[in-house]
Amino acid sequence: MITPEIQREIHELALIVQEVLNPSTNQQRRNELYIICENVKEKSINCPTLGIALSQQNHPSPIRHFGLQLLTHCVRFRWQNSISDDDKVAIKNRSIELIQEVQPGLQEEIYIVDSISRLLVEFMKREWPQRWPTLINQLLDLCSTGPSQVEVTLLILLRLAEDIIIGQDASLSQQSCTVMKQALWPNLPSVFNLFTATLSECVNSVNTQSAININRLANSTLMAMTGFLDWVNLSYIKGNDYQLLKLLFILLPNQNLKIATSECLLQVTGRKSESSESYVSLVEFFLCDTCFDTLCSATREAAEAGELDLEDFNYFKRLCQIITNIGSVLITFAWENPQYHPPTNLNKYLNIILAITNHSCQTVSAIAQPLWISFMSSDNISKNDELRKAIPELLSNIHYRLIKVNDLNSAQIPGIEYLRMEFSCNRDYYSFMSQYKSMEITIVKLATKRLPDAAFKKGFEWLEGVVYQSNERDKNLLCTVDSTLYVQWEALACYLEKMIGILFVAEGNGKPSISVCNQMIQLLISCKIKDPVLLTAQLSCLSAFFPCLVFSQSTLGDMLQMIFEVANESFEFQEKQTAKYENYLAVRRKATGLLVKLSKQYPQYLLPFFENLVTAIKPLLNRELSILRVSDYCNLIESLQLLSNTFYNFDRQCNLIYDLLTTVHTVWLSADIRSGFSTPSTFLSYVGFDSPDSADIQTMCLRNRLKINYCLSIILTTLKAVEIPSPLTSEAAAQYIHGNFEDGLPRYRLPHANSIFPLLDNIMALTKLLNSLYDDNVQKKTQSFDLSSIDLRLSEKIQLLGIHSPPMDSEELLPIDLKLIKSKSAAQNFFYRIYENCYNILGLLGKSLLDSFYERLSVIIEDFAEATFPYAEAIPLFRLRTIFHILYSN
Repeated sequence: MITPEIQREIHELALIVQEVLNPSTNQQRRNELYIICENVKEKSINCPTLGIALSQQNHPSPIRHFGLQLLTHCVRFRWQNSISDDDKVAIKNRSIELIQEVQPGLQEEIYIVDSISRLLVEFMKREWPQRWPTLINQLLDLCSTGPSQVEVTLLILLRLAEDIIIGQDASLSQQSCTVMKQALWPNLPSVFNLFTATLSECVNSVNTQSAININRLANSTLMAMTGFLDWVNLSYIKGNDYQLLKLLFILLPNQNLKIATSECLLQVTGRKSESSESYVSLVEFFLCDTCFDTLCSATREAAEAGELDLEDFNYFKRLCQIITNIGSVLITFAWENPQYHPPTNLNKYLNIILAITNHSCQTVSAIAQPLWISFMSSDNISKNDELRKAIPELLSNIHYRLIKVNDLNSAQIPGIEYLRMEFSCNRDYYSFMSQYKSMEITIVKLATKRLPDAAFKKGFEWLEGVVYQSNERDKNLLCTVDSTLYVQWEALACYLEKMIGILFVAEGNGKPSISVCNQMIQLLISCKIKDPVLLTAQLSCLSAFFPCLVFSQSTLGDMLQMIFEVANESFEFQEKQTAKYENYLAVRRKATGLLVKLSKQYPQYLLPFFENLVTAIKPLLNRELSILRVSDYCNLIESLQLLSNTFYNFDRQCNLIYDLLTTVHTVWLSADIRSGFSTPSTFLSYVGFDSPDSADIQTMCLRNRLKINYCLSIILTTLKAVEIPSPLTSEAAAQYIHGNFEDGLPRYRLPHANSIFPLLDNIMALTKLLNSLYDDNVQKKTQSFDLSSIDLRLSEKIQLLGIHSPPMDSEELLPIDLKLIKSKSAAQNFFYRIYENCYNILGLLGKSLLDSFYERLSVIIEDFAEATFPYAEAIPLFRLRTIFHILYSN
């Protein structure tokens, strides 16, 4: 019974709700009213009575909505301990009354309908099925009252499925979910009959005057179905001769229902089936002419939409997923069976998949990637004639799909508008592109394996097109990494590398002759490019053709000539300052890196050109440290040292290594270096961290850093590159083996041992200096030294935090920039590099020098202990971890 006091409280709450929603109410007053409402929810013993009263039809919708919120709060948070049995019964009765009282003709506000459904679901999770076993039947019976009751029932079914099947309500125990699932199973036939009957009525009434209300009811039905379609037995979906699916295809062209309908179809095709045969028959229904034509027509219309709209674009992608899911099911359950006969309209299906693959947006193209990989990975499916005919079309647009832009805001490529709409920042795009490009590369490899002639033809045509564009472009305009021509070169390099790498081991006939490959190489070399950005990509393309050297070495001389021309011309262009300095560094690093690659992979073909290589490399090695980067020095020296491993001549190899390390010996063993390494204070002054700011002094200090970095890098390169020839011939064995150990094993001598051992003393001295910088006593004597210089670098901190960031070049900037010499980043990079190099050298001594190392082991251990162990407690953990990792791994 409602007492006068409760009646007054009802009236006050109604006024409060109206005042809260009044636009003229100031924020402070609104906050005070919010607090009153929350206190009623949490503390009022009359909360159930107030909620029932305020939810009556005689109140405006906002007040009724607040009353429903009170009831929902009581059920959800106060049901166990704070509500009497009488109030529970009252709420139960009121719940059914609310459904009966919903305004007819779908005129009720949607937020009222949603609140009623949420109240019923919260009540069901506590009372059904134990205390109210007939609730589902009562709800289904109420549907005969009118479409408004149908709408509420549909929303209740959706919320119930979301909470007990999908598990959106974490507060529900596993046992409660199991009990409710078991109670729901027997009612599924009635539930799906409701879905089918409602959609049939909507289809029949779609052109009537009440089309808006019909669309609203149909949309509610489709939303409710999404809670069931991906887990119920297939018999419910296929029942009555696929009537439910037929209704979905009829509704798919409806502009107001297309998104909800496509979501239902996606759930059907994307579900995991327990019965392969029934699932195949279901998917074959999708491939019948009527259904598939409807699907293709909807996809085509969505793709041709004029305006870029995120909702429509997501709808288009959903249709693409439905189509690709059909193929995935066929592969999983049917096509792998040799007795299975593909559908008659397979050609039509492959054409629509090709259209999705060749869409200008890479995120759309990515939807079809797994399907193509599955098609071509299967030995059975890949032999299908229709599929083999589709492979050339699949490769026809690869020159767009492999393109990766560096900046979404400045790039101008087909489909860039879609990418800008999909990705809010470059970082998100890079993350997507990493996986996307990997999948495309897999497709290229599989296509080359299955149809090598088509893959090679595409590469030849693409190369001709890019070479033509490069020759016709304005030579005065310099490219950037965002230029269309550059990204085309980069994509072509990626394609050629993967295609040629597998071309000559591909199956079947139709492989191109090596003479045609040589024509491509000559075409590439004939393209004379002066732009350093394009040159870098052109060299990447040249690198892709290295596997052809196994079959013919006729083009090797031209390749080497091009590499050295690029390296030498980069200095001329650099002096003229026709482009950014970093671009010349990149092209020179690429050229010298190709020499290392050739020397590692094809030394037997490069060896006849050895004298020519020495003649071409020595002028480069004679350039100053401030002009040629340390990494380029290392690449040039490493290429010659790798080739020396194939000499099978100990004395010749020793002489070459000694000659290459002459500069290192001169610099590293000089009195200047010994003096700089004498004490920590002297060392810090020597490298510019504790010295005056005079320009001349700082220039000299930066040159000292370069000398240290140069020597350590060359020593490390030598230890990694030089080794005993393998396999040893009897003639070579006499030169590389001097005697045997007591157990009969051969005692080897290494050609670089005598060049390396004299350098170890200063390496140990430098290692000791670096470790001593962490000692408290040393730090007190060098108070002007910024200790953050030997701290963890920013790039390493970012890596530890798991944040994606572009790779950073830790080598110091060249030419000498006095503004940066004392910068924190330059200092950290310098100490990081020489610290890593020192311990990598010490770690590699045993693996590289073998017996020569162990003959001097006692002295090396003593020096190492003296350099490291006295400062072990002071050295930070991240440095100790590096030390142990390097020594253990080597």
